[in-house]
Amino acid sequence: MAVPTRYGMERIEGFGRFVAAKLPYKPRPGMDEETAMQEATGDRQDGDGGN
Repeated sequence: MAVPTRYGMERIEGFGRFVAAKLPYKPRPGMDEETAMQEATGDRQDGDGGN
């Protein structure tokens, strides 16, 4: 890399997020897509307290 390290790492991470965003998401069998996505991102609102 011929750029400052921090800048270069931010560019590489941004490219990785861009590529990952294009991948299709397939939920587990028997689970609807919205619930599976909430579980995968940790945004569950079922009162488990995060434990």
